[in-house]
Parts: sequence; structure tokens; C-alpha cells
Amino acid sequence: MDFDRKEEAFLQFFKNRFENALFDEKDVYSFLIFIRDHLIDLDKSKYNYIIDIGDTIAHRHRDRGVAMVAIQGAIENGYRITPASNHIEGYHGIHYSDWCKQWKYLGDQIGIAFEKNTIHDITLCVFSLLQYTEYTRGNSTGHIELFQNPNNELCVCTTEGHAHSLYINFSLLDNVPFLKRYEAGLIDEVVTAVREDGYLRLINESGEYII
Repeated sequence: MDFDRKEEAFLQFFKNRFENALFDEKDVYSFLIFIRDHLIDLDKSKYNYIIDIGDTIAHRHRDRGVAMVAIQGAIENGYRITPASNHIEGYHGIHYSDWCKQWKYLGDQIGIAFEKNTIHDITLCVFSLLQYTEYTRGNSTGHIELFQNPNNELCVCTTEGHAHSLYINFSLLDNVPFLKRYEAGLIDEVVTAVREDGYLRLINESGEYII
């Protein structure tokens, strides 16, 4: 990847924020917008999830992307479950292990150490940024909401957004120490990932700590 001198200065800023655990969702948002143009002409198989998330937060109403394909696949297959599994036919989300590999590889290319805990916090910021993003293609519509699983997992789920919509797990973050839980698990308030005293918190619009 080639960066001009101004971009090199930005990279050093992001390196300091990520490697010293100073970042919150605003830094992750800025970084994804900054890096997406540098990744788009490279081998997309190495960065496809990162590119797609960058595109999604830049354009919150979309007609393409990984989530749109997943939503459309589920709808077109009538939400059928694959035999002997709980997987919906035609629906493919983001697996955390693949997501981590992409961040590790990116870090190697740009000189930023994305450690395990750093990627965990980046993911929490990304989940917050994805909340309420919308997708429409033809008759397929959907948006993203956040769910709490009973076993300390935060999930990004897709839904068609009507009263009887099914919620399908698109991606999952484990080891999330919830301080507040919502009825039925649906986080129905706007959230923000902010850092306080070195710890990344998820706060709702009422100022309560969810994490």
C-alpha cells in the first residue's frame, strides 16, 4: 500500500490509538473510512469483510454488500433451516475467526499491531456503528440490530424490520461482560462505544452502561 506524507501522519495517529488502547468508535469509524480506498484495489479476499464494513458505515442505506446478500439469501430460501443444523439456507454471516485474520493481515501490511484484545474492542465499536444500518434490493429489505445472548455474547442480527420479522445472527462477539440486560435480549436503544479510564464501554442513549 502506498501512502502520501499526510496519510503517513494519519497512520501514526491511528497506530498510537490502537496500540495504546486509546480508541473508541469514532476512531474506528475514521480509520475504516481512511483505509477503505487503499484496500479496494487489492486482493479483496484478504480484506473483504473490512472493506464491506467500511462501505456500510460510509453508506448506511445500501443495496449490496455481505449483509444484503445474507438477508436476500434467507428471504429467497424462505428461511429454511439446513437439515441437522440451525443454519438458514443461503445465509452467510461474518465468522469472528476470519474477521480476526483480516485485521492481523492488515496490521502486518501497515505496521499496526492488532492484538487479540484490540480486535475485540474494534469489533465492539463496529457492532455499535452497524446498529440500524439498512439494506434494500428489489423486494428484499432489512436492517441490523444488536442482541444480547444469555452467555455473554453480543450479536449483530439482521431482520426484515416488521412486527413478525425473524432475527438472524450475522456476527457474534463473545466474552462481553454485560452490566445491563434487555428484555428478550434486543437492545432497543441507540448505543455508543466510548472509552472511559482505559476501558471500552457500551452506553445507551439514557447514559446507562450496557458494558
